[in-house]
Amino acid sequence: MKKGATLTDQWWARSQGDCSSGFADALATVRSRSGAVTVTATNQGLPVSIKISDDEMRCDMAGLAREITALCHSAAMVSGIRLRAQLLEEGVDADVVGAMGLPTPDDLAELERSVDDIR
Repeated sequence: MKKGATLTDQWWARSQGDCSSGFADALATVRSRSGAVTVTATNQGLPVSIKISDDEMRCDMAGLAREITALCHSAAMVSGIRLRAQLLEEGVDADVVGAMGLPTPDDLAELERSVDDIR
């Protein structure tokens, strides 16, 4: 996995390097497959920025809410994956990192499959 960026089939994520505070690496930005919804969220999945295309605003609001919630969850996973990689790179014992319960790239892939099944 390339440091600072994660790319999967459905979600694109990037670190928020333009943030001036020390928690920039804890943020992740993910985009819906269509690109109509973009969410930046903390490593806990709390959104700090949501961008929605005009066309998407005219659609079903319950569906949009589900999409935003799923994107927040995905952003949290991406941030956790990034933290896992960073800790391992810094020499933290793999057993300790494993005990932290941080998500893996496989967890993100499974989430994407489950989202596809719902659609």
